[in-house]
Amino acid sequence: MIWPSRSPDCSPIDHVWLRLELQLACRDVQPINFIQLGNALVEEWALLPQEFIILKQRGCLEDA
Repeated sequence: MIWPSRSPDCSPIDHVWLRLELQLACRDVQPINFIQLGNALVEEWALLPQEFIILKQRGCLEDA
């Protein structure tokens, strides 16, 4: 069996992680420990547009 290469196109959650990573990089104050990182991720997750999440969810369902 030939497996596809690992790419964000094969895993919609990778798109979400990339978006979160970019949002974290744009923050004025960067987290300096795991607690701050966790809090920042929760804050950035809440800021993700609902449409973005729905599109990623649909992509997962279509691939299943």
